[in-house]
Amino acid sequence: MIQRLKSRNQARRQGTVVVLFMVVLPALLILSAVAINLAYLQLSRTELMVANDLAANAAGRALSAKQSVSAARDMAISIASLNRVAGRPLSLDSSTGANQIEFGVSAQITNSQYSKFQFDEISSLSARRMNSVRVNGKQENIAVYFPGLLPSNTSLKTQFSSVSMQVDRDITLIFDRSGSMRFFQMTWPSGYNPRSTAAMDAAANAGILRKQGNNYSYTSGQDSAKLDYFLWNSHFKLQPVALTPWEKLVNATDALMGLLSETPNTELVSVTTYSTGARNDLSLSEDYVGIMSNLRKQDINGSTSIGDGMIEGVKNFSSSITRPFASKTMVVLTDGYENSGKIGAVEAAKQITAGKVTIHTITFGTGANTVLMKEVAKIGNGRFYDVEGGDTETLTAVFQDIVNNLPTILVQ
Repeated sequence: MIQRLKSRNQARRQGTVVVLFMVVLPALLILSAVAINLAYLQLSRTELMVANDLAANAAGRALSAKQSVSAARDMAISIASLNRVAGRPLSLDSSTGANQIEFGVSAQITNSQYSKFQFDEISSLSARRMNSVRVNGKQENIAVYFPGLLPSNTSLKTQFSSVSMQVDRDITLIFDRSGSMRFFQMTWPSGYNPRSTAAMDAAANAGILRKQGNNYSYTSGQDSAKLDYFLWNSHFKLQPVALTPWEKLVNATDALMGLLSETPNTELVSVTTYSTGARNDLSLSEDYVGIMSNLRKQDINGSTSIGDGMIEGVKNFSSSITRPFASKTMVVLTDGYENSGKIGAVEAAKQITAGKVTIHTITFGTGANTVLMKEVAKIGNGRFYDVEGGDTETLTAVFQDIVNNLPTILVQ
């Protein structure tokens, strides 16, 4: 009797286990399937975030470098397509109504304790009015592993927005004002003799020369460069008008100030000049008119101490005016060889880049040391430019290229 009761209880327990197994196992399988679906959706969102950030950053760089809205759009589409989201390439619609690629201005919200940035779309598609690109990526119809097993409020699509912004920049200009920047390079045309009696008499009447009998000598502060400059422009009135390298530099810098005034970013500019020694002429400022006024009054004379100019110029980035979150750019220009100074340009560059400063270098005219300045730019993670002809137009284009290559950051 007892044995029969034991057998009956054991059968009941086994039956209960079977029932529980049949009920619990499907529930566990369903929960596992839901978890797998949700994990896959989360993975897809992460993939979209990465792809979207890459597309926005690339578009921001293209907007900066090319100054072209269409180039920025094309870059965003191209980079997005190289990244897969939920097993498919991310596709961006460039049409206006799709609102997947937008252009505007980003600015820091001053009353935000978290230093957030606000993006405002602008209707004008002039690249110079913009500093930001927003990419709104999405991937729809995501094929999960168990389509029928998702919470009712879960969407089979994912979307994400990324904003890439060009950062503000502090710029220090390091300009060569050595004596060679006074000498213009022009070939006298046939039939014009700059040392004829008529030409020398004209220079004497203008106060450049002193005439004693048949002999001529320079008056105080005058020299052969100033004599030739007067004869070309004022006596013979030849075309094109002769400009000294310094005048060409001033004209190109004037164009640079115009470019900076058109950008939506805030660029503070300082000026350091060097010859036998170096001096800081202007601290970081938005006073572009004042910068030009200062350059036009410079005294051009002496030797070439490039390294001294760089070391003096980098001090501007340690002043109270310097903005901690602005990128730091140094532009070094010379028309000659380093022949003076306490420190060489290469050693100066090594010291400066320890402070995370980008150094661009420009050689101007035919007598500059291109090898040295290439090395300085390489150390400074910048670009080297050679304006061999020393013309204003090419130098202006170089400045424009530097301005258009602003660093970009993701702010959303």
